Amino acid sequence: MPGSNFSDNNSPDFSFKNMPRPQKTAVVILLSLGIVILFFGALQFRNRVVSPFQVDVSGLATVDSAIDTANKDTDSDGLSDYDEFNVYQTSPYLEDSDSDGLADNVEVKNGTDANCPLGQNCVGGNNFAIEVATGTDSTISNTSSTDYSQAGGLGTINVSSSTSETDLRNALAGQVDAPTLRQILLDNGADKAMLDAITDADLLKSYQEVLNNQ
Repeated sequence: MPGSNFSDNNSPDFSFKNMPRPQKTAVVILLSLGIVILFFGALQFRNRVVSPFQVDVSGLATVDSAIDTANKDTDSDGLSDYDEFNVYQTSPYLEDSDSDGLADNVEVKNGTDANCPLGQNCVGGNNFAIEVATGTDSTISNTSSTDYSQAGGLGTINVSSSTSETDLRNALAGQVDAPTLRQILLDNGADKAMLDAITDADLLKSYQEVLNNQ
């Protein structure tokens, strides 16, 4: 029927290809912002995972010197210089740091303070060394419960909690389907009406172009 043909010929086409240039630009900007949000969200996630296991070696001149210190025992007391410096806080140059007749390694094995002469009650003694030797130090087992959300200055990045870590990683790797990509963008503030006007094929094509330019 003529009326039917008129309706078909004049129905609006909301495909990305036929959008006005300003709207196309807005879509690309929207996708770019979405990728940036996902990128920093992934950095934040990585930082939370890695931070508890990072070791500060700023006090050592080079990695080689750190290895050398770990293997060196200057006073031949059975404890490496590294352990004496960083774990037990004893002297790496004295076999018996507290001069009580017992070598430092013997006191460590016995669970006594190698910095406090035997029989004395030293205030502020090396309790940490005793805890390590006897396995009673609670600070090690509690490390995983520490809040690292502000580490690296990325704690203020706002990524929706409804976006799963798996979807986040897949999106950044370019391995995401159109429905999942739509949901990720909606969860992070994308305009639904604008997304609804884009076909799945055009959305994925624009997404890949934006991702390849990051």
